Amino acid sequence: MNLLTSIFGAIIILWIAIHTFSYGIWSWRHKNKPGGIAVFLLSFLVIIMPLYIILMRGK
Repeated sequence: MNLLTSIFGAIIILWIAIHTFSYGIWSWRHKNKPGGIAVFLLSFLVIIMPLYIILMRGK
């Protein structure tokens, strides 16, 4: 994977994670705490899973 593709992929992953995290904050503030927690977990998975796949592909 070249550098430009890696940077572009990281920007997309970061954009999705920020958007998902902000929705989790919005959900938490509107008295939907279980939904907010689920969205926070989803946000962490959006960051962790692609990084795991990229790192394991290199081995």
